Amino acid sequence: MGEFTIGPCPEQGLTLPSKTSVADAMNRKGLHLVSDLYEALALSHICLLVPKTYNEWLEQFIEQKTVDELYHTMHAKYINKALRMSDIVLLNITNIIRDVLQGTKSRRKARLHLLQLSEGLNENEATLIDIICSCLQKLPNDYVANEIAEMELITMYLDPILGPMFHQPSKARGFRWINQMVGEHGAAPTNLRPDGIATLTPDHTHTFALGFCEVKRKNAEKRPHDTQLDTFRIAMFCKDALDKGEIKCTMGVQAVGMDFVSL
Repeated sequence: MGEFTIGPCPEQGLTLPSKTSVADAMNRKGLHLVSDLYEALALSHICLLVPKTYNEWLEQFIEQKTVDELYHTMHAKYINKALRMSDIVLLNITNIIRDVLQGTKSRRKARLHLLQLSEGLNENEATLIDIICSCLQKLPNDYVANEIAEMELITMYLDPILGPMFHQPSKARGFRWINQMVGEHGAAPTNLRPDGIATLTPDHTHTFALGFCEVKRKNAEKRPHDTQLDTFRIAMFCKDALDKGEIKCTMGVQAVGMDFVSL
């Protein structure tokens, strides 16, 4: 990755706003992904990297080339493109799911066959099997056209996927839907309560977390302020966890309806 270079100050001058002024502006006119969100996060020493998306305010400090290099460096470090599932395993999974959809195999038998198929697979392949089994347990047969409430969205659609990925008690990994204050924010009262957290030890006595999840129902897409505010919250959760100095990386998951991304 290339070195960061700081360019000359703009000819018209540049005054960095305070966190209070940014918060006031957000309350007056809402939060906008292409401007205020970048600015508000930068004031907390967070650089938001979005592929092929650039912010004019940020470009006053860091040129686009450097932003691209930083994004690709981080992506290469944390995303392993070499992970692949064998074609034979994928074919077997596809056939089992097709049998369920066609009604020639019950969901219970399908789960049993999938568990048998998972014997001898590596950890990543076995986790995918666990996710499919969990989905077979909860997902409805037919497409749901009505709007799904947030709690049903969490318990019926998101947890079957996120649970097997992050909740592994045998490895001291826990994933919980808590919607309560976590230890990273100290003892001071706060309304920053993540919907879900990932922990190294699934201990219900303490709520220190290293991963965070925020969820909004599908119709939140019509209210960009709400979804962008969730992005801001996740970033702050992760930053606070890193600031404690006990972990080197953290992860955030933002879900809007049945679509979700990792941050």
